[in-house]
Amino acid sequence: SVMMGHVDEMARDIAQLQILGPNPTAQWKWLRNAAQREAQLEEAAGVKGATDRAKSFVQTADAMMGHYTGTLSTPINSRLAGWGSSSRAMTTAMMLGSAVISDVPTAPVFGAYARAFTGLSKTGDMTRLAALLNPADGSMRANARRSGFVIEQATDGMIRATQDNLRILSVGERLDGGLNAFARRMPAAVMRAQGMTAWDAARKRSFRFEFMGALHDRRGLTLADLRKGDDEDKAFATWLGARGFNEDDWAAIRAAPVWEPADGAKFLRPTDVADQTLGLRLAEAIDMETRIAVPQTTLWTRAKLLGETRPGTVAGEARRSWAMFRSFSLTATHMLGEELMMRGQAKGQAPFVAGAGGAAGILFFLTLGGAVAIQMRELASGKDPRPMDDPRFWMAAAMQGGGLGILGDFFYATEARNGKSATQVAAFGPVGGAVGDAWGLTGGNAVEIADGLREGEDLSEAVEGARIGRDAVDFARRYTPGGNIWFLRTAYSRLVLDNLQRIVDPEAEEDFARSRKRLERDRGQGQFWAEGDNAPSRAPEMATALGGGR
Repeated sequence: SVMMGHVDEMARDIAQLQILGPNPTAQWKWLRNAAQREAQLEEAAGVKGATDRAKSFVQTADAMMGHYTGTLSTPINSRLAGWGSSSRAMTTAMMLGSAVISDVPTAPVFGAYARAFTGLSKTGDMTRLAALLNPADGSMRANARRSGFVIEQATDGMIRATQDNLRILSVGERLDGGLNAFARRMPAAVMRAQGMTAWDAARKRSFRFEFMGALHDRRGLTLADLRKGDDEDKAFATWLGARGFNEDDWAAIRAAPVWEPADGAKFLRPTDVADQTLGLRLAEAIDMETRIAVPQTTLWTRAKLLGETRPGTVAGEARRSWAMFRSFSLTATHMLGEELMMRGQAKGQAPFVAGAGGAAGILFFLTLGGAVAIQMRELASGKDPRPMDDPRFWMAAAMQGGGLGILGDFFYATEARNGKSATQVAAFGPVGGAVGDAWGLTGGNAVEIADGLREGEDLSEAVEGARIGRDAVDFARRYTPGGNIWFLRTAYSRLVLDNLQRIVDPEAEEDFARSRKRLERDRGQGQFWAEGDNAPSRAPEMATALGGGR
């Protein structure tokens, strides 16, 4: 892990030297100043707002460079930064146990658009995707590792370096560092347990395999031939030109030796291109398209969400908490929107009009995917499907499809799915909601007991009125790491937490009944595995999806 970290740092340094020259800092400063001078000249020539736009662009570029070099990732106060990163990591492990359910229905939309942009088959290769996910046969995954692309999971082991450092620390520092290392491991463990890690890796590898297969299948055609071919060939030729590959480059690429890891499976790998620089350019171009097919956080997203704040400051930690779970939707919107506008501009259309027209189709299909994800999540929670004749359902589906499902709950009630006010989650982020819950369980209950004592209640009555046991169980229900993994959450909640609530809460049965009535009143849903039951009482009532339960 230490070696991988060093290699990554060296690669970044080399990239800066290649692009910005022997003094990257001075060259970057010159480029910033040149952009602002050009804007001032445009403003003087009558272009209104040129200076302000340039200032905004330069500020974003500075933030991107800071996140790239790591200067904006260096903590000011290491203890505060460690607490903040651990809190966010644990919150992620507590809240994203069903992320794969949300991703599976919407993933084909991003994949289809990425394939359409590059001239690949819009349907993809489901056989190869299934083979990559097959736990009993790792041959396809082994071939993927030989393709020359590195999956991000390979860097997860860098966390182990923290454990190595613990040996040289004091006892107190060792305990603190160990807790931080444990917290950072939890999200990766939850993602692996629910299948999200394997699903994400399989999608990336499948797309890259398809791309390398397309390179092989078109190796007998020149760029001129591709431009005269069918729609997919034309799209592929357009993609090559947009990424800076000319006829000579394409000739060198298709002259690379064929890689055949299995009978009939023929590919052209970027690593086999004779010109190493050209091969790296091709690999980079494929990786860029993979990031559209499987959206991943970009430097632009980090710059917009985090700005130039640094960890270990109050502002930096607060902003990082607020930014949690927002990067996917912002990244996907930016990358797809930019691609659509650039393609429209190439055809002579106004960029905004082209982007809006393409976005309408994307939003439609993502909303359908979000609707499926919501219903899958409800079934995994022991509930009947939500009625789809409710306009609030489709508003929530649109938010879910865009990766903002927790905000989509705002359209149903004042509480988000984690039990907190939806506006509170939007304003302060999931960590803020968790801190509020922790205060409610501890300080809030202490205040409530004190109020009861002042009103003349004895201690036992005041404690019972505060409902500490119920609050403690609710806290465990929301914030047990791994407790919301989609195939465990309902059984864990019903068999463990509901029975625990019966022990610590004298009004447990009444609370279960109120919860069932509230679900019926607010959403028109029933529960096939109801709160308080140790087993499902019936099969899911699928008719409620059409409004049959209302």
